[in-house]
Amino acid sequence: MYKNCIIWLFLLAVFTSNFSGLFVYAGYEMNRDYITSNLCINRNKPQMHCQGKCYLMRKVKEAEQNENNKSAKTALDQLSTSFCQNTHTPVFNAVQIPDDEEEAYPQYSYCYSSQYINNIFRPPKFNG
Repeated sequence: MYKNCIIWLFLLAVFTSNFSGLFVYAGYEMNRDYITSNLCINRNKPQMHCQGKCYLMRKVKEAEQNENNKSAKTALDQLSTSFCQNTHTPVFNAVQIPDDEEEAYPQYSYCYSSQYINNIFRPPKFNG
């Protein structure tokens, strides 16, 4: 349930950022009467047959500018982080060689057995 909510919210965020012009146009179509009568610049000039298209064009330009500003800001952020590098100085420790060979090479017991593979593995038969 929690994963589904996160997925839907992520998809909604992606679509709203990519289709902002579509949402502006949908808002214009839903509120066309209100925009024509109250928000249109040419509402006092009915001979122009503007019907709020001036308001729509202004909102579309604002959405494009916001999108361009976001992309420019993102590009600037990527540029500033791409050249950030911390210096690292390697530290070398002196190698210590033990005096006794027994201490240098401890006993190693070889306990590996692969007999169980012979019981399972059966090569294919050749019919020729």
